[in-house]
Amino acid sequence: MNITTPRHNALNLLADHPERFADQGAVVATWRTYRGRRLGPYYRLTWRENRRQHSVYLGADGPLVDEVRRLLHQTHTARRLKREHRRNRQLFRENVIRPLEQYVKEMFRLFGNGLYLKGSEVRGSRTAGPRLTDADVPPHLIPEFPLPLPAPPCPNSPAGPGQPEPPQRTARCLPRQRPIFGISSICYPKTHRPDPCSTATNPAAG
Repeated sequence: MNITTPRHNALNLLADHPERFADQGAVVATWRTYRGRRLGPYYRLTWRENRRQHSVYLGADGPLVDEVRRLLHQTHTARRLKREHRRNRQLFRENVIRPLEQYVKEMFRLFGNGLYLKGSEVRGSRTAGPRLTDADVPPHLIPEFPLPLPAPPCPNSPAGPGQPEPPQRTARCLPRQRPIFGISSICYPKTHRPDPCSTATNPAAG
């Protein structure tokens, strides 16, 4: 004759109502005093519903408490991932998007000669003057690119196989820079990494 052990009420709650514990719920330890002796810890699953505190007694530490903690952690995963995603979006905007926006606006101000940005669109093309180059703008006014630039690896680099050259500062533009919003004459940074495979910067590559 098979005897089925009934499942604990806390496990049923977590399995049948995960939405109830998606943003709340905790396993709380409590102690008791009996004839001057401190007993415990004893655990409860606690949560709030309809502005009232609810709890289910779990007993002393053991497999049941571990299982409740595991299920509770599982229900909290969606909330944790959502919070991390929101934080990562905020950091990305602060550390990448805003510096790039400021950089592009400054480059348009220096080189656009009448062109300007409205949102993500380039305006003023009908009334703008000739495009300016880095020869028309003093080098010290050209801002540095706000993000690090990768360098292609070179097997003959003195820094070692596959290692890029150290950065060098220059007030001129690299000849093969990609344009910003179709403006090919705009210079990117004053700091760049030279081509490590070029014989001009690496005689060992010749």
